[in-house]
Amino acid sequence: MTSVPPLVPISYSLTRDSDKRQRQIERDYDLALTAASVDDIRRIEAANLIASANAARANLAAQQASLDVAEASHTELREINSGIARSNSLLADILSAVDDMADELANVHGAIERQTEMQRAAFLAVHAELTRIAGQLLESHHTLKNIEEVLRSPYEAQVRELSKNAIHWIDAGKKHSGREQSDDFDDAFQQLEEIIKIPKGNQDYVTWFQIGWLRWKHHKNVASAEEAFYRAARLSAPTTNAYHVTSLRHWAYMLYLQQKFEDAYQTIQRAVVLSREHDVLFDAARYASLTGRNEEAVRLLDECIELRPTTIVEMFAEEDFQ
Repeated sequence: MTSVPPLVPISYSLTRDSDKRQRQIERDYDLALTAASVDDIRRIEAANLIASANAARANLAAQQASLDVAEASHTELREINSGIARSNSLLADILSAVDDMADELANVHGAIERQTEMQRAAFLAVHAELTRIAGQLLESHHTLKNIEEVLRSPYEAQVRELSKNAIHWIDAGKKHSGREQSDDFDDAFQQLEEIIKIPKGNQDYVTWFQIGWLRWKHHKNVASAEEAFYRAARLSAPTTNAYHVTSLRHWAYMLYLQQKFEDAYQTIQRAVVLSREHDVLFDAARYASLTGRNEEAVRLLDECIELRPTTIVEMFAEEDFQ
């Protein structure tokens, strides 16, 4: 049996922080003690060297992989930085475009202000010219009116004179009483009758209204007054002025006095369309009540009360609303 030479202890540098290295030293020591021969020890050491080489190779491979990852991350970082640079360039272009647009808008605003000033100046010039033309037209109108006055027929001058006299006697009669009032109204009526004998005067609605008023108040002839007020309303219809509305009211009232309530209601409706004055609405409420249109009468009276609160007293005093 081959004698085993005394073994010399193999020293290893111990690393306190590495448990793995410590276990390797312990395994080497045990193997050295139990090896049967030097060849076994050599084989064991060769195996350990191979294992160490493999571990080193694996470590190098891991380091290479780490380097590859780092390189990839670095490449990605370069791409990100490149993208940021492009974005910054694009943002700079956008900001430049915005500045250009702001400058353009400022130019447009200035142009609009200049154009507005020009338009204002043009408007003032046109206004001044139109004012001048209007003044000339007004002056021409007055001239034409004067020519018209001169060229009117003698009949028109006669109508004006008779109408003036009639109005004078009507106003005088309203101030007097008794025989003096009667004489004033007779003189007025005579003047009006002369007017309607003239073709131009026969078409004068004011004359017919005054005739109707005298026939009603002075002659007490309601039927004849109704006819006169009808003619006044018909002749004044194209004007739809206050005389027309007043003529319709008086015509309707003459019908009411003759107890022609439905005719009175229909007539006053033409005045209601043109006027919402208190007296028109009150007459309309009266005729609506007399013809059984109670809801309409109440609505019209409510409107009258809003216009004149004392209507409440008037409506209770009227037998037509009882």
